[in-house]
Amino acid sequence: MWTGFSVLAALAQWKLHAAALMSPSMASTNAFLSGALLLSVGVFQFTPVKKACLRRCRALLEDRGGPCGPPNDPAAEAAPAGSPR
Repeated sequence: MWTGFSVLAALAQWKLHAAALMSPSMASTNAFLSGALLLSVGVFQFTPVKKACLRRCRALLEDRGGPCGPPNDPAAEAAPAGSPR
């Protein structure tokens, strides 16, 4: 999955640079592009896709014994170490 994302991101960067919409320091040189990116990222925050990605990511962390849940999670503090929740 990450390889595919990396390829798409590299292609997008190459196309934006070729179209002079991105500077060599990877900053947007176009106000419309900057606004569109800001709006699209803002909208993404409220989509079911983001929630699904977070659920999957958190599940992977739980499987590996890593941190899960927000800081000061009462459920995590109440459970003894090593016990399943």
